[in-house]
Amino acid sequence: MSTDLTPQAVPDAALQPAEQPAAQQQTVTRYRTGQPAHSVQDWLAQEVPVAMVYNGISHAVMMASPSDLDDFGRGFSLAEGIVDHAGQIYDLDIQHTEEGIALHITIASAAFDRLKQKRRSLTGRTGCGVCGTESLAMLAQQVPPPVQGADVSLQALLQALQALPAG
Repeated sequence: MSTDLTPQAVPDAALQPAEQPAAQQQTVTRYRTGQPAHSVQDWLAQEVPVAMVYNGISHAVMMASPSDLDDFGRGFSLAEGIVDHAGQIYDLDIQHTEEGIALHITIASAAFDRLKQKRRSLTGRTGCGVCGTESLAMLAQQVPPPVQGADVSLQALLQALQALPAG
């Protein structure tokens, strides 16, 4: 007996307004030697801005898959040294908003005092610039709207990739 472990997208009608599946099937074009070969259905991971809010104060926004957010919030809190152990996390509430998802995490007073003392910027050095933004509200202010109808040719994309520095 085999178990199908393929991620299944939740039908749009079953979703809450701000919820998204962790992956969605979409039609993608496969290229061979720089030319479109064929189109297939493939799974694409989804990412959304997730705000880490400790005891009511927004700490950082990170891009994350919109699933397993309880684990993400606990893991982030431990890995960043915000809490010393999982027992210092008293509650974790997931709230979907128009801007993204807010993880409201209630932590022990000692951990929160330490967090307030060492607040630092977590802004990512690479990527889209979302990771490390302090709040979802700030994210909405800094990200320009996408350009509609912008098409990028394969040749332009390959030239841009070749222009990147090695290493």
